[in-house]
Amino acid sequence: MPYPGKMPPQPPQGGVRAFAKSSNIRTAVIAVVAIGFILVAIYVSYLILAAPIPDTPPATTETSQSSQDAASQDTDRELAIAQMRAEARRNALAAGAGFVAIAGLILALRRQQHHERSTANTEDDALQRRITDARIRAVEQLGSDNPAVRIGGLHNLERIGQQHTDLRQVVLDEICSYLRLPYTPTSTEPSAPLPARQFEPVGPPPAEATTDEGEREVRLIAQEIMQRHLNPNREDLYWEHSRLNLRNARLDNLLFRGCHLTWADFINVTFGGGADFGGASFEGGADFGGASFEGGADFRDVTFGGADFGGVTFTSAAFFQSATFTGGADFWDVTFTSAAFFRDVTFGGGADFRDATFTSATYFWDVTFGGGADFRGATFSADAVFRGATFTGDADFWDVTFTGDAHFQLASFEGGANFRGSTFTGHTVLPGATFTGDAHFPLASFVGGADFRDVTFASLSVFRGATFPGVADFWDVTFSGDAHFQLASFEGGANFWGSTFTGHTVLQGATFTGDAHFQLASFEGGANFWGSTFTGHTVLQGATFTGDAHFQLASFEGGADFRDVTFDSIMVFRGATFLETVPHQFPDGWVLEPIPTDPRRSRLIRTAETPPPAAP
Repeated sequence: MPYPGKMPPQPPQGGVRAFAKSSNIRTAVIAVVAIGFILVAIYVSYLILAAPIPDTPPATTETSQSSQDAASQDTDRELAIAQMRAEARRNALAAGAGFVAIAGLILALRRQQHHERSTANTEDDALQRRITDARIRAVEQLGSDNPAVRIGGLHNLERIGQQHTDLRQVVLDEICSYLRLPYTPTSTEPSAPLPARQFEPVGPPPAEATTDEGEREVRLIAQEIMQRHLNPNREDLYWEHSRLNLRNARLDNLLFRGCHLTWADFINVTFGGGADFGGASFEGGADFGGASFEGGADFRDVTFGGADFGGVTFTSAAFFQSATFTGGADFWDVTFTSAAFFRDVTFGGGADFRDATFTSATYFWDVTFGGGADFRGATFSADAVFRGATFTGDADFWDVTFTGDAHFQLASFEGGANFRGSTFTGHTVLPGATFTGDAHFPLASFVGGADFRDVTFASLSVFRGATFPGVADFWDVTFSGDAHFQLASFEGGANFWGSTFTGHTVLQGATFTGDAHFQLASFEGGANFWGSTFTGHTVLQGATFTGDAHFQLASFEGGADFRDVTFDSIMVFRGATFLETVPHQFPDGWVLEPIPTDPRRSRLIRTAETPPPAAP
């Protein structure tokens, strides 16, 4: 398959000759300056040596000498002065000769340095030419129609990268460029990955292979070269790099297990036959936006600096167990067609799963969400398991659809939890969960039953307008803040046995179609059942109302059991009605009186011997 890659640039021609010419000019200038310096040094030396020599002989001071003797002495003195001047000139010239020798030595040393540098540059120029020629040949080989030639080109590039560290990023770029070329296999049936190979070439594909199979073999070898040199466990083969651009490529049976990848770009990549990143580490970020995993995806024990899986499609199972996301994790609009495993994953930053689709079972067991967790608009078509998960920041499940069972046992919500408008079609299980921040379930629908046993609501809890078609089990729940169940609808029975309501409890307008159990419940901050409708049997036996209890306009149609109830403050039943055809039980001193306008109904009144309660 032709490879329309760019040829590497040629080095500039005549570089060594230009360097030699400029060096010769510099040498000539230095020589002229040195000659002038030597002449000046000779002249200065002569002046220094001749300074003590007098210009004329001293005059004769003895008068007894004859004129002939005096003339002879003057001649001797002039001769001595001339000899001293000659000696000074010889010494100056000797000094000049020394300077000349020094200058010659300096020039010789410079000439030697110039020769060595010129030789080194010549050798480097020749080396660069050989490298460039080798790259050109390798790139040309990648453009061949013969798969064997293309394989040879890949191994030539690998050899260049292994021998020259400064070219390793370039070699990786060339290999990534080749893999980014359009390629559609004729068969989508996955095959087993190739066995691990050594550094030497592996040879061409079998002669009987088709053109498509030949190209597939070439691509698999290109992937092997990358995985061999991106694994830091092989220190002798590992290549430092600054980027890995495989955008829009097709990668079959990719094996990057244990590799260290820097700024990896897998946008819109098609992973055929499975992708194994187990134990890998991504430095600087990993972008898988829009990618498609046709086989299994293995990201177990992977470390992500920051990861973008927005719009990704996982056709087979996706494994993220024990992975660590130190930065943000973006799974917006991701589709998991098969099972998704996120057990023991740590999200250090925010985790964005908005509009995600989970077709099969999903496991977020013991996951830690260090930042916010955003699942707004997500769809879980099968079981969703968040057992033991920790939400350090806000957990947003607004308008989420849980078609299968939803498991939040022992989950910890340390920030706010928002399940507004969510639909739980399967069974919802939250025993032992803890909500430290506000918990919002307004307008949520629990079709398959809701199990809130032993849950702790440390702050505000809101179930306003929530619908419970199945059984709603709030056995032994602790509501430390206010609890709002206004207009909630309990169609399948409601069980608040032994629950503690420390704050204000509001069930105004709530509808209990099934039985309602409040045995041994404790209402410490006031309870408002104003206008509530109890169609089934209502049991409050042994309940304690420390604060005010308001049952105005409440309707008890299935029988009400108030035995052993303790009202420590005001209790108000004004306008409450009790169906006459079913039995009701009340504390001593309270009886039912038929309503004249509706003989089927009665109202609760106290007997004369009972001391009246405080006025409402």
